[in-house]
Amino acid sequence: MRLRLSISLVLVSLSVASIGSAQPVVAAITNAADYSGSIAPGSIATIFGSGFTTGAPMGAVSTPLSNTLNGVTLYVNSLPAPIFYVSAVQINFQVPTESTADTGTLTLQATTGSTTVALTLQPAAPGIFQYGVNRAVAVDYPTPLNSETAPAASGQTLVVYLTGIGNADPTLTDGYPTPSSSLFPSPYTSTASIGGVDAPVAFLGLAPGFVGLAQANITVPSLPNGDYPLSFTLTVPNSNAPSGAGTTFTSQSAIVTISGTGTPPPSILTYVSSASVPTTTLQTNVKGAANVQVNGSYAYVCSVSEISVIDVSNPQAPGAAVSFGASDLNGVGTLCQIDQNYLVELTSGTNILVYDLTTSATNPTLIGGPVALQTPYSGNFTFDGSTAIFDTSSASWSLSSDYFLSETGAIETYNFANWASPAFDADFTPPTGYTDNTSPRFGIANLGGDDIAVLGTTNNGVGNFVPSVAGEGQVTVINVTTPASPVAVTELMVPQTVSLQGIALQGTTALIAGNTQAWNNPVLYVGSTPEFLNDGNLTLSVLDFTNPQSPQILSTTVTDIQSSGGAGVVSLGGGFYALSIAPPVTGFQGPGTLAILDATTPMSPVLYPYAVIDGLGSLALSGNYLYVTTAQGISIYQVTLPG
Repeated sequence: MRLRLSISLVLVSLSVASIGSAQPVVAAITNAADYSGSIAPGSIATIFGSGFTTGAPMGAVSTPLSNTLNGVTLYVNSLPAPIFYVSAVQINFQVPTESTADTGTLTLQATTGSTTVALTLQPAAPGIFQYGVNRAVAVDYPTPLNSETAPAASGQTLVVYLTGIGNADPTLTDGYPTPSSSLFPSPYTSTASIGGVDAPVAFLGLAPGFVGLAQANITVPSLPNGDYPLSFTLTVPNSNAPSGAGTTFTSQSAIVTISGTGTPPPSILTYVSSASVPTTTLQTNVKGAANVQVNGSYAYVCSVSEISVIDVSNPQAPGAAVSFGASDLNGVGTLCQIDQNYLVELTSGTNILVYDLTTSATNPTLIGGPVALQTPYSGNFTFDGSTAIFDTSSASWSLSSDYFLSETGAIETYNFANWASPAFDADFTPPTGYTDNTSPRFGIANLGGDDIAVLGTTNNGVGNFVPSVAGEGQVTVINVTTPASPVAVTELMVPQTVSLQGIALQGTTALIAGNTQAWNNPVLYVGSTPEFLNDGNLTLSVLDFTNPQSPQILSTTVTDIQSSGGAGVVSLGGGFYALSIAPPVTGFQGPGTLAILDATTPMSPVLYPYAVIDGLGSLALSGNYLYVTTAQGISIYQVTLPG
């Protein structure tokens, strides 16, 4: 359920169970439109928690809004925060326009007590108001609210309601409705897309008669009949973005229905449910969830801090999450995989932990580890019988210039015949004669017959100022019939790509996602933390591995989608694949794109963006359900293939 707009913009409550606390407890602070964790000055935001008031729910009945309602008084960075609505478990408020600091505090004073919590503000945090199941609050005047029975026609103007566009120019006094006597546009450059197609923005600014509400007037592009994801991107200038173009902030997507001509995209995914996992953060855009694995009736969401288990025996109504492993992971969980009812977790890129899921699906026993890896790990791994094959990548760079000095990678095998005691087998590097045989390695896949495909790049960063556009994407095939002595089978360079990162097999056909650049050189920092990101465009290559000794490139598509890390890929069957596409470098902490690739004709695959999701992470397919990690936990989609 989404927050809904009434004519007076009194936002009504999301049903949240109180935990019975008399003292006010803040559990999360989110964007009021889509419940993502990003909020901006002047926008409408929501506080979830408990113990806010002992009275009945109450909404403001007049403007200007006060920062006191139903016994609750709010301040952000000591500035009064106007309030729309207060219940025991939810407060909707306007973020003061003068709250421009990146970090700050929210102070909640109530008859039940007081509390102060930290919060983070972005200069822009676009969020589209929604109704029903992720449908955008949008109107193609004079028709009713956009819906399947009231679609927007191609070429028409669609008015979309959102918040988080940054402080309008000129600014307005907090709590006052926007006057209709003049325009109050967003100060930032804005773009919109419907189904991945540009939807020109004629106006983005505050909506007359409302407090904190914005509207965007966009032109509907020419598209076939159908439902499409709509999203907005705002570019904030004068930042430290690598290209100098500014930092981008992208909304999660919401669905609009279009009336056009032509063949609509295939209806492959249908959203069915979501499940939350524990979070230690108040703002849920922090990307904690690393990946998801499904084993029988349970989904395992492996994050940096713990492993959450969700009963998905009924995907339409998943159970509440329970967690384990917090003391084992110690805040440095990296990646997990399940094989033969054992969950293998990597911590801090250096240690292996093994949990036995046969003892308990929800509270399994730690039977192995920590076992130290031979090489500090940053990559992926797969299993071949009792052998685990890891690929690795590492780098060094100059602290004075931040340019890479070297980038390296290797392949390691471990013996898991005894799950309680994994043993190192070999550290393998392709022989001399292979192109840049010590380059970084990323994605990995088991081709069958003990053959393993390892993805990487020939861009090894040796020497200062090696550009990130140098080199080619590289596929190396090795054979692990004798795990202690892996054998190089072949290597293949993929033109039009510089790095290859994600791979999924469908029979002997593979979809490989990559990028037109390697790691950004120089290294990018967020505060004092280095981030290894790509600053190019997503590439999609279809390869034929019928003969692993001589794989064939069927096609490579360089998309116009900028991606900071390629894409995660999973096979759906029938020539279709699902992709989790990383956001661009200029907004790499923003939402990612869930997309479908139709590769039924491998020589000319077609990509269909499906949704833009906050905290989008890994994908897992179990039966005819796709499990997707998000900032809040997981979302579950039913997969229906054509025919």
